[in-house]
Amino acid sequence: MGINTDTDEMRRILERLKKKVTSGIDHEVETNININDLSALIAAYTIELNKNKRNDRKNERSLQVNS
Repeated sequence: MGINTDTDEMRRILERLKKKVTSGIDHEVETNININDLSALIAAYTIELNKNKRNDRKNERSLQVNS
């Protein structure tokens, strides 16, 4: 069973982060973000990277078998 990172909660987190980052562009160099939002984003990104690596390995094996 895989882990689904495309959830309503993840979309809300991404929206909050996007608003925080884009609202401060013209006003200040630094902004504060919620550590839980950042942790969730990093975890989801890591999961997706690992999914892509597994899929790449499967595709490579499939190509080798079919060659």
